[in-house]
Parts: sequence; C-alpha cells; structure tokens
Amino acid sequence: MLKIAIVGTGNIANAHMEGWKELKDAKVIAACDVDLERAKKFAEQNSIPEAASDALELFKRKEIDAVDICTPNLQHYTLSLAAMKAGKHVLCEKPLAMNPAHIQEMIAASKKHKVKLTGISNQRFCAEAQAIKRFIDSGAAGKIYYAEARWLRRRHLPGWNSGFLLKKLGGGPCLDIGVHALDVAMFFMGNPRPVSVSGISGNFIAKKGALNLWGHYDKKIMDVEDFAGGFVRFDNGAALSLSCSFMANIKEKEENTIRLFGDKAGINYPSAEYFTEKAGSLIDGKMTHLKAQAGHSVEISKFADFITGKSKINPLPPEQSLNAIMVLDGIHRSQRSGREIRF
Repeated sequence: MLKIAIVGTGNIANAHMEGWKELKDAKVIAACDVDLERAKKFAEQNSIPEAASDALELFKRKEIDAVDICTPNLQHYTLSLAAMKAGKHVLCEKPLAMNPAHIQEMIAASKKHKVKLTGISNQRFCAEAQAIKRFIDSGAAGKIYYAEARWLRRRHLPGWNSGFLLKKLGGGPCLDIGVHALDVAMFFMGNPRPVSVSGISGNFIAKKGALNLWGHYDKKIMDVEDFAGGFVRFDNGAALSLSCSFMANIKEKEENTIRLFGDKAGINYPSAEYFTEKAGSLIDGKMTHLKAQAGHSVEISKFADFITGKSKINPLPPEQSLNAIMVLDGIHRSQRSGREIRF
C-alpha cells in the first residue's frame, strides 16, 4: 500500500483527493496545513487518520512514501526540496517553482536523493487533450509549425488576500493560468525546447480600479501583472504565441483555447475540432465520443504507477516544467529589458 501525505488543504487538494480515493493500492494517511483546523476538517471529510501543521516534521515519518504538494505557489520549491531530502517522492501542483533556477535545483535534488519528481498539468490529461495528442502522434496533423495559446478572463481577478500579491501568491496570470495554456500547447507540439521569447507584461487595467466580477480587490496593494503575452521560438523551428489575463476587455467571460497549425491539419482545443482537406474538398471534423475524465485523477494514477515501478513513464517530467517556466520567466525579463530573451 502506497502511503501519501497531502500538504496544503485548500481548494485544489479536493481535486487531488478524488484521484487518490480511486486507487486501491494507495492511501492518504496524513493531511497537513499551516492552519491546523483546516487540516483537521479536510482529514475528517476524507477519512484521513492524521492532521498536522508542521510539514517538515511530517516528512521525517518513514512510513510516508510520497508527498502531494497542494500549497500556494511560493511554497512549492521549499517544500518539494525538503520532502525529497527526506527521501520522499514528490507530486507538486503547478507551477513547479517560480523560476528556472529553482526547478533546476529541484531536478538535481531528485537525482541526488534518488526520488521521483512530477509536476501537475491536469489539463494534459482531460479526454479532449488526450484525443488531440493521439491525433497528432498518429501523423494526421503533420508537422505543428505554429500555435496560439490563450487563457483570458474578462474582469475575473481573484480577490484572495484582498488582491493578487507577489509576496503571497508569487505572481499574476502569467504563472497562474498562463502556465496551463503554455504547457498544454507545448505538450501538443511534442515538448520542443524554447530558444527565445519576446514578451510584454504589465498592470494595465486593475491598478486603475476596475469592475471585478469576483468581488472586491485592493488596487493599492496589487503588485503583479494583469496581462502577459509573448512570442516563443523553439529549437525545431516552430513558434508559439501566448496571451493570458485576469482583466482583459474581451467579449467572452473567459477564453481558454489553443489553435494548432499543422501542415496536414489544424486543430482547436478544447473543442477537439480539426480542419484539413481530402479528395479535393475542405474537411471540417471533430473528435467525438470522448469519455469525460478528471485530469487530476488520471495524472495521480499515472504518478502512482511511476513511483511504484509499474510504469517507467513520468507523467510530467520536471524538465518539461522547466521549459515552460523558462518561457514565462523570460516574458517578464523581456518586459523589463525591452528586448528578446535568448536561452
């Protein structure tokens, strides 16, 4: 029986817990949160035998095989390192860390302590994304030479902590939702290595004080961007454009889409539509009869198989998370320097 500790019992931990509950050969034996009462409530709701508030003490427990980190972004790096140093396998929510240097250190720690490190990208494992990846891998789309990835929200700034603060949450939409759009797009493209990025980021609307459909926020203390965008080139000659925002002036309430341009077919995500030609006619198609699946649950199952040796495939290798964070970090660096960043 694989024994798991969940660290961080906020909202995202619920999605993780559903995945662990589905596994017959794994059991969450401890829930940890700096707010002990919240940890106790989470443990009670999910029949977890122990609640704790000190993660470092919990990591000393020999019976714990792996740690599932569901804390706010800024704590991912330090907690992952501590868990790996204690000999625990680590599954960590996105983003794996806030900058490339920290992820490189995490990869080194994984190798040094001979434990496995996996990031979370639940959207890779939804039915539509998996169907699109199979379509691409079959060769039906040909070479994907360009992608457009967008996650834009119209006046939906998270109001947690009275604003979105760098010191508490580590960043704005670039690292909160942009990481999802970028990761899935690069997954479809075969995880190419980025070689350059030119980007823009800034607080263009929220700092002025704007209508926010998620409630009050304090414009005076908000110190992160409300929009970020960039143009990325990869080592295989392909390119990608990314845009993400909490406060965009767009028609839709939200747009979370990826458009893939292949030399045999184009594809839209998440609609799973494709566009090609055959026998002298233009063809519009759609991947159908896709069985709905919870991305977190699918990835957790694959992570369990990976750390127990049932599978040799890491569902999200940290090196792929590193490539995505290099791009997102590069967007901010490009904004500050006013030039393209080369890797």
